[in-house]
Parts: sequence; C-alpha cells; structure tokens
Amino acid sequence: MAQNWIGYGGIVSTALGDAAAGLNTYLTTSLPQYLQTVFQQLAAGEPAAAASTINEAIGSAILNVGVPFFPVTNIPSAITDNLTAAVKSLTSIGTLFGLLIAGISPATGVIQAAGDSAQVIVDSLGAGHYGAAVQALINIPPTLVGAFINGYTPAGSSQMPGLLSPPDENGYNAGLVYTLLVTIPKAIATAITPASASASASAAARLAEPATSVEATPATESTSSTDSTASTDATEAGSGSSTTTGVGGSRVTGKKDAKAQNDAGAKKSTGAKSSTDAKSARPHAGSGRHGGSAAG
Repeated sequence: MAQNWIGYGGIVSTALGDAAAGLNTYLTTSLPQYLQTVFQQLAAGEPAAAASTINEAIGSAILNVGVPFFPVTNIPSAITDNLTAAVKSLTSIGTLFGLLIAGISPATGVIQAAGDSAQVIVDSLGAGHYGAAVQALINIPPTLVGAFINGYTPAGSSQMPGLLSPPDENGYNAGLVYTLLVTIPKAIATAITPASASASASAAARLAEPATSVEATPATESTSSTDSTASTDATEAGSGSSTTTGVGGSRVTGKKDAKAQNDAGAKKSTGAKSSTDAKSARPHAGSGRHGGSAAG
C-alpha cells in the first residue's frame, strides 16, 4: 500500500512537471506564432480565419497544460479498484479458512494436549508406574502452555498450530499471529496493483504529442505562404525590371531602332529619287507637247 501511495505521488509530480513544461513551450513558442497568424489574417481582411486560429490557440493551450493531468484522474479509480481487490482477497475462501484454523487451533491444541496428558496418567497408573504418572501430572501445565503458544502435534496426526506457529513446509497450518501479520498482508499486496508513474508519464507524452503538432502548424503554414508569396512577387518584379531596363534589353532595342531608322532613310531616299525622276520627266513631257504643237 505504501508503494501505491508513493506511485500516486510520482504521478502527480510528473503531471505537474509536464504541465509546467507544456505551458512554457506554449507561451514562448506556440502563442507568438498564433498571434502572428491572427494579425496577418486580420490585416488580410479574414476575420473568420482569425477567429478559427484563436480557437485553435485556446485548444492548444488546453492540450499542452491539461493533458499531463489526465493520469492524475485515474488515481481515485485505482484506489477504488485496489480497495475492491483487497476486500475480495480478505473474503476469499483460502484466507477465511486459514484464519479460522489459526483462530481455533490454539484452543483445540490445548484440549488435545490435556487429553493426551490425562491418558498418560491413566495408563501409567493402570500399569503401576506411579512415578510416570506423577511426572505426567507435573508436565501438564508446561505442555498446555506450549500447545497454546507453539502448537501441539498429537501422535499420528498433523500439527495443531499455536499462536506463534510458523507455516509448515507446504505453507499451511500457520499460527494466528503469523496469519494476521504475514499471510493476510501478503495476500492483499498480491491482490492490489502498484501505481506506475513511468507508464502514466509515457501516456501523457503520447497525448501531448498531437497538441504540439497542432499548435505549430497554423503559424508556420501562414508564414511560409506569406514568404513564398512575397518571394514570387519579388522575383516577378525583378524579372520585369531586368527586361525593361537591362543592358541586353537596351542593346536589342537600340538595334531595332537603328534598323527602323535605316528603313525609314531608305524609304526617304527612294521617295526623293522618285520625286527627282518625276521632275526630270516633266520637261520632257512638256517639250513633247510643245514639239507636237509645233509640228501641228
């Protein structure tokens, strides 16, 4: 029973330590991430998502601080189970029968010892052994005291245990003192199950593991998505600026402009040549006309 109470103390101590560690982790790591996520969601105009994140933060706090105390709630039921097991052990047939034998055996041993002593006296007197009869009479008081305390074994029969008799080689016929101080406590100790602080601590750790993953996920995902979005925007902006103002872009644009100017100059040259030809052709046409009229 003392081992059980020591185990209960270990369970409570482990629960307090795990709860303190969970609270410290929540306040220093998880809560700042949740708050950052909430502010980002509010700034993005998503109050519904922010409310959901707040609820997740509350649930994570309960899991981190409350789950380590779950093994403590098993202590009352463990005490009740052990009490039931102890009562069953005390009221079992084996325990009650051994207790009954240990309780009546001192009295029956004294009675049997007195009868056997009286029989010795009668037999000695009948045989004319008066000295043996007197000796048997003198030995009656110590024989009866010995039968009551240490037990008595009649001729050709099993031992009748006394108050202080130990069990026989088979573990039976123990005296009343041994039965009350050794046999029954041992039966109770065998019936009850000592509390295990290490097993309860492992269970709390397994329960607390999902809580840790839940609390770390929202803020990390939001931050990652925000960072990836910003990185994508920066990459696109950088690509656009390099395309517009890059050195290579300027060279290509200059070549295209020069080519366009050359084409325009060529067109102008062609146009000027056409104009000169037209002008030079006009006098010939006029002279032809004049010639024609002269000829006419």
